[in-house]
Amino acid sequence: MSYSSLFEQHDNFKYQMKLLTTITLLCLPLTSFAEIYSCTSIKGKYINHDLEANLNSGGVYIVDTDRGMRYSLMTDYMGACKKGEITTWNCEISSASDFVTRIDINEEYDPINFVYTSTDGGYVDSYVGTCVKI
Repeated sequence: MSYSSLFEQHDNFKYQMKLLTTITLLCLPLTSFAEIYSCTSIKGKYINHDLEANLNSGGVYIVDTDRGMRYSLMTDYMGACKKGEITTWNCEISSASDFVTRIDINEEYDPINFVYTSTDGGYVDSYVGTCVKI
């Protein structure tokens, strides 16, 4: 094998590596990196047709923007999250029985705040609180 063919192979390999590196770098911004929040409710309200009650705390919620949300004592994530127009993130769980649970996270405030709302059409259960990114 001649030196010129070795140089051609080497140059071809260098070109292929540059092309592969360029494609990889172009695709990186398209990948998503989840943001994870731990949100602690401070106060809340329960309302149905016959009752209205103030609530002290609804607990701690974990929001993984790629996997959904969960109550801190549970292991399975439910629902889906998307970037919000007014809030930073909107995460929602809904079912065929008109049950909807939603968490809205807003990073415009310090500390980060959130609103949790759950309803099935007969009641509304809502909490406000703060979140930290973990």
